[in-house]
Amino acid sequence: YQRRVHGVLCKISPSTCNIATQLITGETTSCVDTSRLPYMRTHGPGGTSLKNVMHFEQMMHTPHKKLPMFDYGPEKNKEKYGSETPYEYPLHKISGVEIHFMQGDRDHLSNEKDLKELKQILGENIKSEKIYNLCHSSFNYGHNTNDYVSDIIKILSK
Repeated sequence: YQRRVHGVLCKISPSTCNIATQLITGETTSCVDTSRLPYMRTHGPGGTSLKNVMHFEQMMHTPHKKLPMFDYGPEKNKEKYGSETPYEYPLHKISGVEIHFMQGDRDHLSNEKDLKELKQILGENIKSEKIYNLCHSSFNYGHNTNDYVSDIIKILSK
């Protein structure tokens, strides 16, 4: 039912459809397949927890180049970490893990500067990187996902 409503809405009023898409994904209809809107609305965001979403929000207010652990507040941090403030994840200690970066050049949550900084920290662990003509949500809900899906299959097949 919802798929039909969204389909009709997008045909009758593309601008309203675009606004609905932006509300759900933060992106325009050029980035996502609007036929997926009912799924996004009823099932997303999937594969994460409220705590994880809260952690993302905390990190948005963290100084650049830092990746702190979850902030429970001074009392619980002291209990969990032995410090009133959360520690940073030691990304520089990651070794022996193959990392493959796949990024959209229109991604509003990740950009080339972020990727460059991560590459400096992770060094030799990075085995490949590729930038696609995609937005952040395109990887899950986009129009043209064949290229990156094929690349993922190639990487996993090695």
